[in-house]
Amino acid sequence: MQTKSATLLAAVLLAGAAHATEVTYFSHSLIVQSETVYAPAYANASTRTIDTQYGSAPSHVRVNTTNSFGSQQAVAAASLAGAELKAGAWAEQNPMTAPMRSGLTLSSIAALGDSFSLLHADGSPFAVSGGMAEFSLAVSGRGQVDRGAAWAAPSATAYLELFILSPGALDRWKPNALGGFPIHVDDIVQVFQWGATPWSTNALDYSTYGTTYQMHAIPVLDDGDVALAQFVAPAAFDWLARLSVGVSLFSGDPAAYAFSDFSHTVNLSFEGPDGSVTRSASGLFPGTGTAVPEPAPMLLLLAAGLPWVMLRRRRDAVGFGSPRIDPGAA
Repeated sequence: MQTKSATLLAAVLLAGAAHATEVTYFSHSLIVQSETVYAPAYANASTRTIDTQYGSAPSHVRVNTTNSFGSQQAVAAASLAGAELKAGAWAEQNPMTAPMRSGLTLSSIAALGDSFSLLHADGSPFAVSGGMAEFSLAVSGRGQVDRGAAWAAPSATAYLELFILSPGALDRWKPNALGGFPIHVDDIVQVFQWGATPWSTNALDYSTYGTTYQMHAIPVLDDGDVALAQFVAPAAFDWLARLSVGVSLFSGDPAAYAFSDFSHTVNLSFEGPDGSVTRSASGLFPGTGTAVPEPAPMLLLLAAGLPWVMLRRRRDAVGFGSPRIDPGAA
């Protein structure tokens, strides 16, 4: 009975240790499609297409419709194993039979995230000594619009963001049921942002959520540029990369259009500080291996006690334990 109880306890502790060290990593794609009539009576309809993959499979969503608001296409795709993001949105008014003061918007978002740990060659945690780590993000795409005689100017935006987060934060940042990311500013170590069309120059200030951190100026990337994010590498951190593109188009001219085409790809790569080896929670990101979970404290205590238990049982088996009293002996 004691053996069975010890085995059960060990199994429970092992399961608890695995759960305690589990980190969410994901590839995530989202399209938000909105069609709005401003006059004569305001009305709005929005739809969301979401695909989130926790594992090796890439995520992918696509929209292709033609209705009274015009022709609309959007695509979003992300692959953690391939370290790539893709997003595109295209809209044109022909045919367009909606009221004159109406419009449509499309947003396509591709995102992925993982948890990294840096080790020395001997497997010990990498000591922070001012060494710089670097993410490289190669961008391919462009945006373009034509207003024609539309009553409001269209736009085509593209934003690329990289969040460096505290260890264990990624579970709190995983996509919710609406496809968005809960923002926990206290988890943010640094944020890197880039715009990739002439309409994408305004940085998103996450400090408004309740805290401040180092904010990088937002440069505008050209097609074929490589965005570099350099930071002093902690021994462990989570990260999330997000590509958000969007178009807005308003009624008034059947020849008007807008597109933000980053459907080719944004390729990511990571290089740790000199002398470091990178491990990831997923084991999927190129150039990384699978991180080895640390055992839970209770599991360590159990492991420390096992030799004593085994020795005690061995002593009892060979007569080294407490003397046994024979009830029949006088």
